[in-house]
Amino acid sequence: MPDRLYCTLAELIADLELPGVKDESQLLRHVRAASDFIDRRLGWFIPATEARRFDGNGEIDLFVDPLLAATAVVNNGTTITTANYLLYPRNRLWSNGPYNRIAVDPDATQLSYWYFDRDAVAITGRWGKYEESISTGATVANTTQITSSGTSLLASDGSKISTGMVLLIESEQLLVEATGAATDSTTNTAEALDASEEAVDLVSGAAVNAGEIIRVEFEQMKVIEVQTNTIYVVRGWNGTARATHVTASDVFVFRSFVVKRGVNGTVAAAHLNSVAISRYIPPYDVNGLCRQLAALEFQMAKTGYSGRAGNAELGETFYFKKYPSEIKEIQRNYRVVSL
Repeated sequence: MPDRLYCTLAELIADLELPGVKDESQLLRHVRAASDFIDRRLGWFIPATEARRFDGNGEIDLFVDPLLAATAVVNNGTTITTANYLLYPRNRLWSNGPYNRIAVDPDATQLSYWYFDRDAVAITGRWGKYEESISTGATVANTTQITSSGTSLLASDGSKISTGMVLLIESEQLLVEATGAATDSTTNTAEALDASEEAVDLVSGAAVNAGEIIRVEFEQMKVIEVQTNTIYVVRGWNGTARATHVTASDVFVFRSFVVKRGVNGTVAAAHLNSVAISRYIPPYDVNGLCRQLAALEFQMAKTGYSGRAGNAELGETFYFKKYPSEIKEIQRNYRVVSL
């Protein structure tokens, strides 16, 4: 099962205009299927760290798999320093993209050619067709730190993290597999609520962030905007029932996430409180393709994979079991030629 997911549940929920989801695992299954298809058809767009071997050719140039960064190069048992080889093309195949050739540096002192033998060249590094990470704007908020074996990540802002994200904390990749339990925001409601009110007064509006999901008793709400101590929300989020709530009800917030540690060849490590959380992002066209594929699978699943929803009297919608036509065009964008 790949740990490279190319769209998030938050993106898919927005695309489908859903009021949240009752079962994250069901929607995540479609994202996984779409991402796996992209991995196999187009290549990897989130880097994986591993060691690979190549047959030497007795020449100064050696074509390799799409390589984003080399951390160790061995030629016939001899470890080669970075001053002795060059990665080509010098400006990569495209922005944030890979190299596909390793060459002996003209001024090399450790080697003059890649040793001609099977599996003679070993390269450890980050492999794939694309590598870009951006800040989420959130930090680790676990009480003191997240341990190297912990699977619960508490973020400072729950709106910045979504199931399906591949996070980067220091040098470790973490896959967000699910939303965890709600934690106490430390504020309460400052008024009684009926079942329809969408402007909610809190004792302290600073305790929640726009975009976060909160829980008051058993009802979940999505925060759209924070204005001082009044928040504007979408009621009944994630299939929960709209209900009345008394003054001083506890407000919980979803900032805890279940994570898979040390994914894509990275090593799980402890991370201190307040350390920045980044995330990997694929190219926009790859992200869009993943969203299309996952949304199509979601719509098809709702029809029992029959491809037909509704009825003849009120109107029918047809979902054709085929892949978007632009797949081949996107595939051409990331074609790597090795001679």
